[in-house]
Amino acid sequence: MLGHLVYILLVAAVVLSVPSPTADADVRAVLVVIGLIGLWRYSWALIHLFRSLWFRKLWFPPLRKRAEARLLAEGVGHAFMLLTSFRIDEPTTTKVYAGAFRAAARAGGGATVVASIVEPADEWLIGNLAKAMYGETLPFTLEFVRIPGTGKRDALAHGFRAIARYNPGPHDTVSVIDGDSIVPDDLIERCAGFFLVDPKLGALTTDEVCTVEGAEIFRLWYSLRFVQRQILMCSNGLARRVLTLTGRMSMFRAQLACDPSFIDHIQNDEVDHWRLGRIRMLTGDDKSTWFWLLSRGYRMYYV
Repeated sequence: MLGHLVYILLVAAVVLSVPSPTADADVRAVLVVIGLIGLWRYSWALIHLFRSLWFRKLWFPPLRKRAEARLLAEGVGHAFMLLTSFRIDEPTTTKVYAGAFRAAARAGGGATVVASIVEPADEWLIGNLAKAMYGETLPFTLEFVRIPGTGKRDALAHGFRAIARYNPGPHDTVSVIDGDSIVPDDLIERCAGFFLVDPKLGALTTDEVCTVEGAEIFRLWYSLRFVQRQILMCSNGLARRVLTLTGRMSMFRAQLACDPSFIDHIQNDEVDHWRLGRIRMLTGDDKSTWFWLLSRGYRMYYV
């Protein structure tokens, strides 16, 4: 409240400092136009706020209960977890894979962790971490996929093809996790049930909490960004659609994620530009997965 009060007083001081001769008809017209644009913009913000409250308080809790009930009745399918790592520092990699291993070990239907990596040092680190946590006999399958460092899209494509060789069943899931994202231990049991409730559900993405090291201003900035993300994603979640399947952690129906056209679309997504010609997309894989599912009529949940 103190920050808002200071902001309002500052705006009032600026308005009062404007010389009166400038307040002619033209200036008033400009201010009216700016005011109308601001009214339109902030009315959308209020709509998203109210929709997000409706989603979190009224719409989502019954869906959560149905998903948990179906999971208890039918059981969870096999959980595939695809992680991509490239030149991420050792402490972060250790935390990320330790979280994935705990979630995989807890998966009721069994789990397979696929690490799509570039450098042998990552394979050594991840393999030794698994042995340190569980010994020689792991409670899940750990598979490494090595690529020549040609980008994240290639890393994902090779990882999906490795998963496709397991011939996933209709209730199996694939969780795509970035190399700097730490998932909770109960990831599978908290998310897999939604695929049992809705046969048209193609994928889901989840809420996030950021951990930022450094100056306080950066922590505040990222906290603000993630609050805005939460409001917008909850609002869009009412339509059983989201605007992006974030690469930090999204879960897919395994049979869709192993579809050859899905994999090819991620690896070779392109844009035709009227002047620049055909441009191959290097980043934005989360938009490619989203578009493939949306264009085929699949729903996407926010959990």
